[in-house]
Formats: sequence, structure tokens, C-alpha cells
Amino acid sequence: MKFLTTFIIIAIISAMALLSVSCAKDTATVNNNELIIRQDNIILQYFNEKKITNFQKHSTGFYYTISQTNSNTKPSLGDSLATNYTGNVLYGKVFDSNLTRTPYIPLSFRYLREKSRSGSPLTAYQDGAALLAKGEKGMFYFPSRLLYGANPPQGNSLVTPNTILVFEIEVVDVFKQ
Repeated sequence: MKFLTTFIIIAIISAMALLSVSCAKDTATVNNNELIIRQDNIILQYFNEKKITNFQKHSTGFYYTISQTNSNTKPSLGDSLATNYTGNVLYGKVFDSNLTRTPYIPLSFRYLREKSRSGSPLTAYQDGAALLAKGEKGMFYFPSRLLYGANPPQGNSLVTPNTILVFEIEVVDVFKQ
């Protein structure tokens, strides 16, 4: 009888622990969905205040405007891109730019985006830059979930947890593969 009672108590405690973990996941999902909606609304409010009407929303969730266009061919998967960038916090200051560094070096990468790969700040940046042909410029408004989320880079006091970031990106060269 004592064994049966102990077994029942352990089973009840285990069920309660599983239930609390499940509820915590549901709460995190709700909070994440609330953050997504709140940050979308903040970005749209920013566009309204600044009278930006030519914005588009990318399928991954960031917003963008293309300010300088041309008829050059857009990059394809596997192409290498060289880009200039300036990163700002929304409504705020510049937190990073390759244009102010000595020596000047463009940010270069090979565009290897796959639908299954996500969650990296560089992935979001690449998705934005890949919308631009050589010589084009655009402004990209990234909700926090697409860049650093609750874990901003160390050593930069301007980028706090869940910060909406804005990047001005210019593609300076595309190397076709």
C-alpha cells in the first residue's frame, strides 16, 4: 500500500510539473505574439509620423523602402554581395556603421538563404540586402525577433533587449556565382 501511495504522489507531481512547463511555453508564445503585434504597430506608427508611404513588408516580417533603384539584376542564391550599412535604433542614434571605420571595408557575404534557416541577425540582413541590385539603397526596419531579440550584442548600450533596429543598406557589388 505504501508503494502505491508513493507511486501516485510521484505521478501527480510529475503531471503538475509537465503542466507547468506546458503553461510556461503557452505564456511565452502569447508574449511573443504580443511583442510581434506591438512592434509591428510601432513600426507602422513610425511610418505614419514620418509620412513614409512607400514601404513594403517582407514575408519574414521586416519592413523596407527602396530609396535608390536602377535596372541592374538582383542577386540570386549563391551570389556574393558587398554592402555598406548604417544601423540605427528606431527613433534613435546610430549604433554601428561600416562607413565610419578605418580602414573602410564593406560587409561582404555569400547569399545562402534557405527557408529552413532563420534566427540569425545576418540572415535577416541578408534577406534585406538581397532585395537590392548593385548600386541600390534601401531602409530596412527589423523587429527585434529577426535580429537580437532579448539577447543584444555585448558592449553596445544603444541596442537593448527587444529593440527595433533600422539599417540603411547599399549594395556596392554583386559577384555572380
